[in-house]
Amino acid sequence: MKYKIKQIIYLLALSTLFFPLAACDKLIETMAKRQMNQTRSEMLTDGNMHVVMVGTGGPLPNTERVSVGIAVIAGGEFILVDTGPGTARNALLQKLPLGRLSAVFLTHFHSDHIADLGEINMYSWVQGNRKKSKL
Repeated sequence: MKYKIKQIIYLLALSTLFFPLAACDKLIETMAKRQMNQTRSEMLTDGNMHVVMVGTGGPLPNTERVSVGIAVIAGGEFILVDTGPGTARNALLQKLPLGRLSAVFLTHFHSDHIADLGEINMYSWVQGNRKKSKL
């Protein structure tokens, strides 16, 4: 009998830990999806040209700036000029409509200009409606 009581207490303790953790995982997943899909897509159709600096650093590590990247949005098109390390993160933080990315223009192939190309490709696919990568 004493063994059964210990077993019941153990199962109750586990369930009080497991269910809140499972709920937290679902909440985090929902919030991440919501945030990933919140973009400033009105920039594509407002008739203005937008130039957003998503990276203004250089090839050397910098604690305040990420490497080179410029977003140009005009006439319904969204072009990224260079994708240095950290530019994908900054584009997401600035809520740029990566799902509507038209093209990536690379000025040259140094790592401080191309390192986030894979990340940009992945996020533009996650936020967009395309079935496969086109970059």
